Amino acid sequence: MRYEAPQTLDQAVNVFSEFNGLKRILAGGTDILVQLRTDVIQPELLMNIKDIEELGKIELFDNFWKIGAGVSAANITNNKEFSKEWPGITEGVGLIGSTQIQNRATLVGNLSNASPAADGVPALVAANAMVEIVGRSGNRKLEILSLISGPGKLNIKSDEFISHILIPRQNKNSSDCYMRFIPRTEMDIAVVGCGVSLSVENNNISAVRVVLGAVGPKVIFSEEASNSLLGASLNADSLSKLQEVCEKAANPIDDKRIAKELFNSEKDRAEHLMIVDLLRNDLGRICDFGSIKTNNLYKIETFETVHHMVTEVVGNLKSNVSESSIILALFPGGSITGAPKERAMEIIDLMEDYNRDFYTGSLGYITPDGSMDMNIAIRTMTITDSNGVYPVGGGIIWDSNPKYEWEEAHHKGAIIDKYVHQLKET
Repeated sequence: MRYEAPQTLDQAVNVFSEFNGLKRILAGGTDILVQLRTDVIQPELLMNIKDIEELGKIELFDNFWKIGAGVSAANITNNKEFSKEWPGITEGVGLIGSTQIQNRATLVGNLSNASPAADGVPALVAANAMVEIVGRSGNRKLEILSLISGPGKLNIKSDEFISHILIPRQNKNSSDCYMRFIPRTEMDIAVVGCGVSLSVENNNISAVRVVLGAVGPKVIFSEEASNSLLGASLNADSLSKLQEVCEKAANPIDDKRIAKELFNSEKDRAEHLMIVDLLRNDLGRICDFGSIKTNNLYKIETFETVHHMVTEVVGNLKSNVSESSIILALFPGGSITGAPKERAMEIIDLMEDYNRDFYTGSLGYITPDGSMDMNIAIRTMTITDSNGVYPVGGGIIWDSNPKYEWEEAHHKGAIIDKYVHQLKET
C-alpha cells in the first residue's frame, strides 16, 4: 500500500487525482484504520490529509461557515460561536462516538460514510449546507442532499474528494435542532433521526426544513412535512400534523436493519476491538506466544431484547498452568471492568457502596481431569425470602447521556422482568 501525506491542498489534489487504483482518504482515522485492520478494505493508496493546514480550520465569513475536512468533531462542538448559531448541527456532531473518538473523528468523515443513520447529516441538510469538492477539473459545490445517492455511495468522481463543508449563516429569529430515537442504546445508532431548521416571524413559522434520517436508504428532506409547518404557529395541532406527515414518509429501522447497522458501525467496531485487545492481552499471560487468535470477529448475536457484537478469542494454554492461574488471569472480564483493568476496578470499588455478590462474577465447573468452562454472570437474579434482585449496568464514559443509559438498563433487564411477571401470574 502506498502512503502519502501532502502538506497542501494542491498537492493532495494532484496525488489523489493522478492515482487510478483503489484509494482512501485518512482524516480522523476512526473508520479507515478499523477497516484496514479488519481487512474490510485494502486500498492501494492511503492519503493522509491531517497535515494540510487549510483543511483543519473552522472559518467564519460574511454569509457562511467553512469547516475543513480535517476538523475533528470535538473542535466543532467546542467552538462556542458556531455551537450557539447552529445548536442542532452541534448536537448531531456531538453524538458521533465517545469523547475519545470525537477527538479524532471528523464531520466530513461521518458524511462521507453515507450511512442512512449518520447523526451528523440530517441537521446539515436541514441547514441547506453544501460541500466543496476538489478534483482534477477544479472545485465545485454540491448540496449535501444531492451528494448522497444511497448507503455508502456519494455522487463524486473517482478523482475527487470533499475538502470543506459550507454552512450558511443563521438568519435572525431562526434556530435548528437534531433529535434521535434509540431503543437499544448499547449500539448508539439512530433508528429514527430528525433535523429541523426554522425561522419565526410574528409568532408564525416563516421558513422551515424538516429532514428525517435512518428511515430510508438516504436522508429524506420532507417537503410535505416542511410545508405543514409553514405559516403555522408552533402548537399541539401543528406538531400533531407534522407527526402524521413524518410517519407516512418514514420507514424506521427494523430489527434486522438494526443488527446490520450494528455490524457496519465503525464506532462500535472500534470500541469492541478495544475489548478484544484487552482479552488478548489477558490470554497472553497464560497462553503460548503467537497462539492467540480471534474467530468470527464482530459476529452479531441476537437475543430477545438486545443485539450483541461478539468475538471469540482463543489460544493454546501453556503447560503446567493451574486452574486458579487461569481464573486470576482472565477474571473479572474486560467487558465488565473497562480499561485499564486494575485502575477501573479501583474506581468501581470507590464508587459502588454495595457488594455485587454473584453479579458479574462467574458460573462454571472444573472437573477432576482439568476440564473447565466458566462464564461471566450478567443476567442473574438473587432471591432472598420473597425479594428478588437482578442488577443491570453498562459502560459509563465521560460523555454518557443519563437518559440513554437509563433506557439501556431497562432493555437489559427486560428479559428477566418479563419472566418474573409471568411467574407472578402463575
